[in-house]
Amino acid sequence: MISKRLFLTGFAALSVLPGCGINEKDTYDDTAIRDMGSKQTENLISSPKEDSETNTKLTDPTRTSYEGKNEAPRLILDENASNRISSMDMVNDAVVIKTNNRTFVAVKPGNDYQLAENSRQEIKQAMQGENSARTVYLTEDAEFYKHVKSYQDAIIAGKPVDQLYQEFIMLAEKTFPSLK
Repeated sequence: MISKRLFLTGFAALSVLPGCGINEKDTYDDTAIRDMGSKQTENLISSPKEDSETNTKLTDPTRTSYEGKNEAPRLILDENASNRISSMDMVNDAVVIKTNNRTFVAVKPGNDYQLAENSRQEIKQAMQGENSARTVYLTEDAEFYKHVKSYQDAIIAGKPVDQLYQEFIMLAEKTFPSLK
């Protein structure tokens, strides 16, 4: 009788204990990403002092654009404005690039002319009225024109704008000291 009780007690213990671990499946499927002890970082909004790499004088702090908020800064060509300015008297060619509510106009004067002040004001007013830019920067500096023309060619060719943007910012700050 003692052996019968001992047998039943052992059987009951053995049947209950393995029941806890029999149905443990791997709950991750093949497409799931397992948490391997890494910390989740959230997309935090940084202050201008914290985000010194992308926050320059030329970058809008809100960085809003057509698709939504917090997009990377972009260089946008305005070919229509370039063509209109190029068709003006005393202008051989022009390149218009927009960045976050600012418009940069690089003008190549025709036949070694320099733009008269009234022509400069006319171009600035037309650009501000047309594309709601807060600030329009206009220059006829040959070096700035040459670099901006190469940026235009690179953008048309479909090259990534990230590196071009940083170079453009440095060039613009050098050409327009009021941006610093």
